[in-house]
Amino acid sequence: MFEISEASLFHYINDLSGHNPYIDAVMVALSHSHTWILCALAALVTAWRANNPRLAATLICALMALGVSDLISFEVVKPIVARERPCWTLPDVKNILGRCGGSYGFT
Repeated sequence: MFEISEASLFHYINDLSGHNPYIDAVMVALSHSHTWILCALAALVTAWRANNPRLAATLICALMALGVSDLISFEVVKPIVARERPCWTLPDVKNILGRCGGSYGFT
């Protein structure tokens, strides 16, 4: 059976960076929390303008669930697993931002 190691899969994806500035910009934007906050606000405004209180309530509940799950993963799971970021442990990691994150890499 063909197996791919986690490190080789990471390097395959990481080697794609730096070749297309548009894809790099999209990936940086997707990893930024402000992007997701703006998307959530846009969805809530759309539901409000459509005068659909059920959709707005569903979106609010989904955002609350996302917030709670993010809090649990960051405050509980991440310190327990304590897995270092690949840019700290693997050789030849491309980092288009020029820096490595400050906390653990999982979740």
